[in-house]
Amino acid sequence: MRLQLDMFAVELGAAILLQFETEDGIVRVLADAGEAKHHVDAKLAHAIDGFTEDNDYRDIHIDLMIGTHYDSDHLAGLVAIIEDPKVTIGEAWMPPVANDAAPKAGLVAPGDADYLALQFARDDGDAVLQRYLDHKADICVRLAAAEREGDEVRALFRFDEGDKASAFMSFSKARPGEATRPNRDFFEWHLEDANRTLGRDPGGHADEVIEDPWTDWAPDPLEVFAGPLPSSLPDLSKSWSSFRPDRAEVEAPALALIRRAAAKDAITATSLAAVVKALKARNVPIACRTIADGKPRPFVWSKADKRFVPGAQISAEGPALLLLGPSDSLVRKQWARLPIGDYATKIAYMDLPIEPITPSNQLSYILRVDYGEARILVTGDAGCVDFKPSTIGAYHPALIEALAPLDVIQVAHHGGMNAHFYRCLLAANYAAQESASFLLLSHATNDKHRPSSVFAKFIEEVRKDGDDVQLVFTSQPKDEKVRDFKALFAPVVGSPGSSGDVQMRFDQTGWTVTAHAVAAP
Repeated sequence: MRLQLDMFAVELGAAILLQFETEDGIVRVLADAGEAKHHVDAKLAHAIDGFTEDNDYRDIHIDLMIGTHYDSDHLAGLVAIIEDPKVTIGEAWMPPVANDAAPKAGLVAPGDADYLALQFARDDGDAVLQRYLDHKADICVRLAAAEREGDEVRALFRFDEGDKASAFMSFSKARPGEATRPNRDFFEWHLEDANRTLGRDPGGHADEVIEDPWTDWAPDPLEVFAGPLPSSLPDLSKSWSSFRPDRAEVEAPALALIRRAAAKDAITATSLAAVVKALKARNVPIACRTIADGKPRPFVWSKADKRFVPGAQISAEGPALLLLGPSDSLVRKQWARLPIGDYATKIAYMDLPIEPITPSNQLSYILRVDYGEARILVTGDAGCVDFKPSTIGAYHPALIEALAPLDVIQVAHHGGMNAHFYRCLLAANYAAQESASFLLLSHATNDKHRPSSVFAKFIEEVRKDGDDVQLVFTSQPKDEKVRDFKALFAPVVGSPGSSGDVQMRFDQTGWTVTAHAVAAP
């Protein structure tokens, strides 16, 4: 009984290939493939070589392809794999994100008919995508206009920083006009512009530190877009025109957070639609999976069906998957809280700025993969928020019990901020686990924000004398991010480098790291 795990170096993204040796052949599961530019498609054959002795690279079969969540840095690279004629795919699980642009969003519990992935797979999928993009574009246009009016009020009361304010405002004068058909460039512009309002590093991900938005910029307007945008939020204009800079300081960033979320939704929708279109062209069945609240959902490998089938009372004939999220209630909650543009004016009257809206991360698949005595946790960008039924209650016991013991853990959200993920591992008494375990991290080389301070505190809680916990990286972290736990880095195996694919194997003797390029800085 052997298995092999390959985690490909895709910078701030994720891509994991699992291969299981069974009596009837190799079973393969691919979870994500990073951005397209990292070409995971070109790495599959090498990952398969050595595990499958008779492979001739003309028959690469993936039994289950999983897009863990609604984010292009996990989905985009799947397209080239799907379109490769050498590759066949048994089934695909796409993220269960409901179409928040639909007229009845939030009024009833979403089902298969409401999931974006399954809507994109319909004959009118292109029209569904265009309506979705139009909806998100309308939100971006409306909020951009309101933000700019707030910026003007903020600038009036920034006398000591007038030069910075002028530079900030000059950037905003060149922006997409209403006549521009919304495309990826349109939404990339709005994403960058919203990040400037927030003072965020536009090259980051979903958990950057919000700094002073009046930092020095180098204005870089997109000259292809031009034209003023009229305000469609008169209540905000009235509030700001009453010389309430204190409100503008809160309201403009709050609106920028919403606009940023809408722009990211649109960008990711184009990636998801491309994946679904490729799957449909190859006649690959597509499913969106969820669990009942607090109840793990087993899927076992069936030799007869040659796929993972759901069934709590069925014996596994190979590897088994235990789905731990997302839950039905979380899917419904994220569906109901949007469309964000329809209640933007309400947010302007909140006393405190809101946190970033990142439902795509919270709706990540969380899977425990079992084969023999091996247990692997695949997490995407999960935050495990639905592991807790309420803010004051305890975690769902069945979900926590499923987290112990674990041999290999994909650290959620690239080692960044991830809500309840670390707390859930601690609740499962991971700190007391006596068997060896590996924490897998994939983030950008010399990442500015990862591993996060929360990850560092988690390591403080779980490390013990000896080397029972080892850290495995696909890219080099900064020295200051890992200074306190360098001793936990797994040894380099193979050629050292600032980045590299990770490979691990499991057999009757246990786990062995067979490829790891990144040493402690």
